[in-house]
Amino acid sequence: MSDVHQEAQIETALAEIKQQLGARDDRIAELEKRLEDQEFSVRSVLDMLIDWLETDTNPAPESDQEAA
Repeated sequence: MSDVHQEAQIETALAEIKQQLGARDDRIAELEKRLEDQEFSVRSVLDMLIDWLETDTNPAPESDQEAA
């Protein structure tokens, strides 16, 4: 196997590795974006739940008041 042939194989392998790393980085960026979106959704739901609990102005009637 000649040195030129080995160098060509190495260059091909390096190019493939760079392509795979680029694809991996793209996938990581997509997953990070999805995570941010999901975190925003969870925070929004929790904020709505807290607001709902804080603004609930109809306390449950006590059993003594109903009997009177």
